Amino acid sequence: MRYTALLLLTIICINQVASVSLRKNINNQAIDNLHQSKKKKKKPKKQQQKKLGKKNAFASRIAAAVELHLTSGGAVDQAVDLVQQALNDVQSKRKDLQTEFDNFVSQTKEKIGQDLLQLNELDAQLSVVKGEIQQLESEIKSLESQIERLTKEINELNEREKLIEQARANDINTWNKRNVRDQNALEALGLIIDDLNRLLERGNVFLQQNSDQVNRAMKRIPLNNPIKALVTLSTKFDEAKLRVVIDKLTQIQDAVRNGNNEDSLREKQSKEHYELLIQELISVRNAKLEEKAVAQSSLKDKQSRLGLKQTEAENLTNLIKQVQAHKQGLEDALARETPIYQMRLDEADQAIQGIREALRILEDHRASLHRAESISDDLKNGSWAV
Repeated sequence: MRYTALLLLTIICINQVASVSLRKNINNQAIDNLHQSKKKKKKPKKQQQKKLGKKNAFASRIAAAVELHLTSGGAVDQAVDLVQQALNDVQSKRKDLQTEFDNFVSQTKEKIGQDLLQLNELDAQLSVVKGEIQQLESEIKSLESQIERLTKEINELNEREKLIEQARANDINTWNKRNVRDQNALEALGLIIDDLNRLLERGNVFLQQNSDQVNRAMKRIPLNNPIKALVTLSTKFDEAKLRVVIDKLTQIQDAVRNGNNEDSLREKQSKEHYELLIQELISVRNAKLEEKAVAQSSLKDKQSRLGLKQTEAENLTNLIKQVQAHKQGLEDALARETPIYQMRLDEADQAIQGIREALRILEDHRASLHRAESISDDLKNGSWAV
């Protein structure tokens, strides 16, 4: 409908130039003679209009205006110029509209292409970030397992250290008891042997007179010690037998002393062994504690990086959604505006076709007028006959 006003303006211009002129009678007479002479050769104008109206609504309406103009004897040349000007104007506007439409489509598709390119870049970035997130999550899981394992191993080492310390304490307690027992035995044997040696020096074979000393010495010997029996029996033995008893007691004393020395040596070796075990345990534990500290620091760093990467992925996802929405808006605008532009172009094409039909009719009418003028001149000169 945007070209209806232009069409009406064309019709008004035709009607304005259709004012009565000096050629009215000549044209009417020439047209009547022309109709009578060529009645069988031409179809009525109404049939032409009817046929034309079927082709184009604009052409039908302009044809009606032209028919009115034909009967009014207007200035056809002016009408042709005006209609030609209208045709040129519509064609120019149609060209501008086509250019506008082409630019709109081109620019919109270019923007859509830019959005697609940006989406591809964002998708690639998001893919990389997601890969980094997966890698960090895997590393974090591995570090957590490592820390859990190290914690368990450190606890086991602590328990082992406690067991070693307890075993060492038990060994020390046993050694102390045996050492006290051996020292007491050695002291008692030494007193007995000294007393017996003094008796031998005095030559007294009867020991009853020194029984108090013997009893005091025997009290210092454990009840289950066989030395007590030997001492008791020695009071009834003679000097030779007493020497044998002293010799036996000396052998026992040496055996106890040697056993104590061996125990002392074993205690020293045991102490060194325990100290070595403890040092090795402490060294292993310190290494695991250091490894655990490094793992915990790395875990903290990776958890921080994971948070940043997750935020980056979220931002990229939101940006992708925004670009997708912008791209969808462009596609919707293209789908929405294309039919509108096409409709406007179709209207322009219809207007151009209608104006061209009107221009053709005017051109035909102008040619008819020229022929009518020629016939009129011939009639006046008497040189034309039906």
